[in-house]
Amino acid sequence: SPRVHTDGGVSIPDDFHRLHHFVTLVADVFFVNGVAFLMTKSRKIKMYTVEHVPSRKASALADSLKKIIKIYGRGGFMVNFILMDQEFDKIVDRMDMGIVNTTAAREHVTDAERGIRTIKESGRCTVAEFRRIGITMIPKQVIIHMVYFAVFWLV
Repeated sequence: SPRVHTDGGVSIPDDFHRLHHFVTLVADVFFVNGVAFLMTKSRKIKMYTVEHVPSRKASALADSLKKIIKIYGRGGFMVNFILMDQEFDKIVDRMDMGIVNTTAAREHVTDAERGIRTIKESGRCTVAEFRRIGITMIPKQVIIHMVYFAVFWLV
């Protein structure tokens, strides 16, 4: 069979890159069956990222956010604002990339909350299929990959 040739990846159109070079992220932590995830969504690009966070300590959350910012950087985008709930006040000092803005008491970042609801709804559809074929106990690792799969299909 013929050899597979790669062209080096997907290129981003110049006009799209010029329009959306500076990115504003919204972020929040959510739980599925007691498993914590950090979700981010870019406001104009509408790209979702989700990462399993074993602990919600400041260092773990800051490391996860830095990793996500580097992903945008590899694509040539620059994250200049990160909007989060008051829960993230503890990581403001640890973030040297971008301006971190947290909400006041009893306020939420609505874009992040809507993204979480969308991800959970997609995950519930997968759980319904599991139950339909007789699977009732879902291991933690399957839950993690189910959430990743739900985000994979979001546009």
